[in-house]
Parts: sequence; structure tokens; C-alpha cells
Amino acid sequence: MRFFSRQQQPDFSVAYIDIMNMSGPKNHRYSCRNGRKNHGFIYTVRGSMRYDFLNETPAQLFTIPGTLLYIPKDCAYSTTYLENDTEHKTVQFDLLTGTLPEYLSAPRIIPLPNTEGILDAFFRHQGTHLFYRLSCLHHLLWQIDICCSGLPGK
Repeated sequence: MRFFSRQQQPDFSVAYIDIMNMSGPKNHRYSCRNGRKNHGFIYTVRGSMRYDFLNETPAQLFTIPGTLLYIPKDCAYSTTYLENDTEHKTVQFDLLTGTLPEYLSAPRIIPLPNTEGILDAFFRHQGTHLFYRLSCLHHLLWQIDICCSGLPGK
């Protein structure tokens, strides 16, 4: 028996991957008024955050522990930490060629099961080779595609 897939094939290549683990006090603000330099996945570990977007819909998003937020490259926004000891992990990357799927064209909260485990892989081996980070990013994008595109897991 043969199976044919009509899924959209990725048409991009990744040029850069960076990871950060950040924390801050209540009311700490961060601004990207000129737009993000890279695409970013931001996972709230502890506390809560408010994101105010300029010229985007939605205009505002809130995150709590366990929330994965995607913000595309060039998106202008500011962030406010709403609690003391707010902590988040960020995976950011840039594309050498191509574009991401349509569902990653605007800021959005992604309801991804096991986000913490998937993102922990990036931080488990921080000094690891670029190909390791690339495989982690592809795994994250694969899981998001399953979640957001409505396709079955296999």
C-alpha cells in the first residue's frame, strides 16, 4: 500500500540560532520598537508577561508559566514583566532563504503540549554543536506544525 502526502514542504533554511534564559523583576520593560531582529519563540517559565504590539493583531498578549509565544522577525513590540522573578526562555533564529508557514506570520500563543521538554533540549547542551541546535529547532517546528496545521502526528 502506498501513501502520498500533500502536506506543505518546508521551503526555508535556517541561518542563525540563539538561545537565552532571562529573568527580571516586576515592571521590568523591554522594547523592540524597531522590530525583532530574528524570529523568536518565548517560553514563560515563571511569572507573567504582557506583550504590547505596534501595528499588529492582536494588539496585546499575556503569558503565564507554560505559555509558548511566537513573535516573527520585524515585529515591533514592548514587554512588561508583571511579577517579581519572572523568567522566560527564548529561542531565536533567522532564515537564510524561504519563509515560514502562514500560521507563523503574526504573533501568537501556541498551545503546544510538552513545550517545556522540547525547549529544555536547547538548554540541556548549551555548548553543543550548531547541528544539535538545528535539530532541536526542526523538532520544535515539527511539533508546532502538528499542533497548528491540524495534521495527524504520523
